[in-house]
Amino acid sequence: MLTRVHFLFAGFRAKITWIVVGASALALLLACGAFTVNEYVTFEKDLIRRQAAVAKVVAANVSAAVLFDDPIVAEDILEAFSQSPEILRARVLDRDGETFAIYGDLGADHAENAESSPASALSSSATLLAAEERFAVHNDLLHLDVPIVIEPDVVGRLVVDVSMEGRSAILSSYLGIGLLVFSISILVAGLIGLVFARRVTGPVAALTRAMARIRKTRDYAAIVDVHAGDEVGEMVAAFNAMLGEIQTRDRELASLVHQLVDARDAAEAANVAKSQFLANTSHELRTPLNAIIGFSEILIEDSEAVGQTTQLSDLRRIHAAGRHLLSLINEILDLSKIEAGRLQLEIGEFSPGDLAREVADTIAPLIAKGGNRLSVELAPDLGMARSDAFKIRQCLMNLLSNAAKFTDSGEINLRVWRHRCGPRDALCFTVRDSGIGMTPEQIGNLFQAFTQADASVTRRFGGTGLGLTITRRMAQALGGDVTVESDVGIGSAFTLTIDATFEAERDNAQSAASAQLVASSLGPSSTNAGWVLVHDPAGALTLRLDALQKSGFQVRHVRDAEALAKAIDRERRPPVLALAAETARVPQSWRIFSAMAATPQLQATPRLAFCGLNARKRALARGANAAFPIPADDSALLALVRQFHTQRVGEVMIIDDDPVAGRVLEIAFRQFGWTARVVVDGVEALAAVEQRLPDLVICDWAMPRLDGAGLLREINGRCGAKAPACFIVSGTELTKAEKAALPPFVCGQFVKGAFSIRDLVDAARKALEPPEHNELPGVRTYSQ
Repeated sequence: MLTRVHFLFAGFRAKITWIVVGASALALLLACGAFTVNEYVTFEKDLIRRQAAVAKVVAANVSAAVLFDDPIVAEDILEAFSQSPEILRARVLDRDGETFAIYGDLGADHAENAESSPASALSSSATLLAAEERFAVHNDLLHLDVPIVIEPDVVGRLVVDVSMEGRSAILSSYLGIGLLVFSISILVAGLIGLVFARRVTGPVAALTRAMARIRKTRDYAAIVDVHAGDEVGEMVAAFNAMLGEIQTRDRELASLVHQLVDARDAAEAANVAKSQFLANTSHELRTPLNAIIGFSEILIEDSEAVGQTTQLSDLRRIHAAGRHLLSLINEILDLSKIEAGRLQLEIGEFSPGDLAREVADTIAPLIAKGGNRLSVELAPDLGMARSDAFKIRQCLMNLLSNAAKFTDSGEINLRVWRHRCGPRDALCFTVRDSGIGMTPEQIGNLFQAFTQADASVTRRFGGTGLGLTITRRMAQALGGDVTVESDVGIGSAFTLTIDATFEAERDNAQSAASAQLVASSLGPSSTNAGWVLVHDPAGALTLRLDALQKSGFQVRHVRDAEALAKAIDRERRPPVLALAAETARVPQSWRIFSAMAATPQLQATPRLAFCGLNARKRALARGANAAFPIPADDSALLALVRQFHTQRVGEVMIIDDDPVAGRVLEIAFRQFGWTARVVVDGVEALAAVEQRLPDLVICDWAMPRLDGAGLLREINGRCGAKAPACFIVSGTELTKAEKAALPPFVCGQFVKGAFSIRDLVDAARKALEPPEHNELPGVRTYSQ
């Protein structure tokens, strides 16, 4: 079938050549085959006749020995067979068929052949042997059976085994000769076919070459010069006329394309300049914004600790305004990255159900603020997905924030399902609201940057109009898209569809060397300050524990020593604090402290008792480190916990050329018990490291004289394995190439203005924990 297709699509010259060669080959094959078969059969017949003649002579000579019963003489006569190497063995049989004399080896092979070729199986041929002579061919072995006659009686028989292996050599020789003749003949036939085909197809081939040359060189001014007075000549004239028309059209198109290229280059240059301007501006804005958010967090915590509630509302407004400004800057920066082609995707496996629940928990306060109700529907077959979970989370937050903005006292639904789309699975997130809805004209302007549905929407609801643009661009980068359905006064439904098994193209060397990137949420609730063991059978502390959880502590309730052991096994590290409360209704709560004091790994954990005045002495005797009354409010409990919260702290060196940013970090670390010193650039940092090696380094990335990359290389070269743990603070995320070049002691990167101070302090504490407790999986990136 394949050969037939090749023949149908071959050129004229090839077809003619194939026909000539094929016909010649077929004729030669038939002739060579007939010649070989004839020679093979002739050789076999001659061999049988010749060996039969020799056997008849020997049979005549041995007849007297058989008659006089003299086997010795008979065997001497049989030795005449040694002159013929083809004869392998022979034996003389008497009248009774018994062996009378033997020549050669009559071993097992002969017995086998004799049994497989009995006398009855031997045949004769009038054209080959006499009627009384028989032969058979078996396994390249000729069996001859010649009678021993003394007129007029047959006194015995001579059985001879002759090797016919020579015929295989003859066959090989004939085949070799036939192949040689066949090859030479095919070569000659091919040459004849080529000459014939060239004469027939020469003009057509010349036209074909000219067309290929013009197609390759794009020289439509060339003229095809083929002299032929038949149909080929007419085809050449028509082709030359067509070239003239193409040349005229190309001149017109070239002028138009030149104009379009100039316009495109000007537009691309303007777009790149805009993107670079936005990126640089956003980067520069993040440095002072980092100080605003950081100082406001510190002032809020200080005011809460000392109970100055009159300033809290204003401080929270400052902090909220800083966060709002940060979100605007992030939107501009994201759009500039997308338009400049520098959007980095971090692909990993995640649970779509867990991601949807996390987003719903995060956005729930904003949705409830407008009197709306949020519901989440998860399909049972979601399974695991592979994509950029952080980008998907950002897209869902944009869609849900929009739904909350344009819906008042209504319903908002987040539905997640998975379905087959061609060869891959698609993951779909639909956000449906009962808000104001949109007209078809408004939907047409929806995904344009810096554009909302119309001017009235911008005046009423505010916003930059970038959220949906960024969402669609990110979805398309993840192999999907965002679609919308909406009716005025009924509501809207946005569907985010992505590839459930997305694989981004990446440089293997960089992706192997770069560490895993994990995006974390903002705010105090995203920190992990450790877990607190609580033994409170009477529930005296129940109303106060929410403050611990909001501050980043994980609360674990235990009933007795057995539950304590299970909690330690589950958490894989000891608690940072233990709280127990005793009331008159439920006494003897201090037994849990006795169990902790008897456990070596829990002896360093602070144990706080909450009870009445009469029970304090008993609590201290049972293992409590301190005893206090039941806290009256959340802030009182939180202040005590912070006072006794044990964490390994040390000396931190903060390197930042911005004195305000350095001061914010210095105050934050000192509040958590660290010893902090600030230097302004990499050169001073190297000098400080030479004098005294700190426990931790917080390093700015862009600095004068010696930047962050150069400083880390110097520290790595001078300190080696003794280099301190390090965190990078930069205005933008590092590229994959920059991350791949980081030394091993770098624990993470924080983007200025896009992280909580407590995030950084908590990460620093974890970096100094023993390896079995350190959960940092390499270089983490903390950004919004």
